[in-house]
Amino acid sequence: MMKSKKDPLSGTADKVSARLEELCRELDRHEYIAGTRLRMLAVELTQRPNLKVSLVTYLNESDVPEGVRNWRSCSPMIRIANR
Repeated sequence: MMKSKKDPLSGTADKVSARLEELCRELDRHEYIAGTRLRMLAVELTQRPNLKVSLVTYLNESDVPEGVRNWRSCSPMIRIANR
């Protein structure tokens, strides 16, 4: 069974940015830096009323999907879906 944690992101851009920073604190430095642009994109996308954005963190590295596992930085991932 895949174990992951899903954190919906919503609110003002400042609140979403602060929440992402809080959730990404545990990342290794290189992973944190690699995700900077993705976090900025997530903040922008949360401001669009027709999108629902969530941060997905895999709790066990072996649960990360194969295509993502080969990336240098695989956790966390941001999931974007139409509402």
